[in-house]
Amino acid sequence: MGKTVFSLSFTATPLAVRRGLLAFETYLAGLPIASERRDSICIVLAEALNNITEHAYPNATGPIWLRAQVQGHQFIATLRDRGAALPAGLLPQPGPGTGHSAPNPTDLPEGGFGWHLIRSLADGLDHARFAQWNELRIIFRNAVPSPPLP
Repeated sequence: MGKTVFSLSFTATPLAVRRGLLAFETYLAGLPIASERRDSICIVLAEALNNITEHAYPNATGPIWLRAQVQGHQFIATLRDRGAALPAGLLPQPGPGTGHSAPNPTDLPEGGFGWHLIRSLADGLDHARFAQWNELRIIFRNAVPSPPLP
């Protein structure tokens, strides 16, 4: 198995986010995660990073820190930024059966499907704000299979 921890910091600009995602995809390709699951993880990270760039830093730019790691069978990505605080109550709960449905496109600017995608594809979300930092943990359960028995 490849390196189980990934860490990268970059500036919240569309080009830097794209470069960060390319580096992340290279790291992820070295892990024993099914390609369909890797695709879902990449979609979630792209949406979350674009949200930070557009909403946490709407009129400026600032740092983003990405850390990803394998913990047992879970894959966990943590994003930190020093941008605007996430509005209270905005963080939706992930996973099927949580009573969340796709947003009505007429109710949202620019489609507004980012949180729906994140919520639908991730198994857990946790957000905290401390010392002027936002931290979003995104959990993907059962992403890493058990190693084969000897």
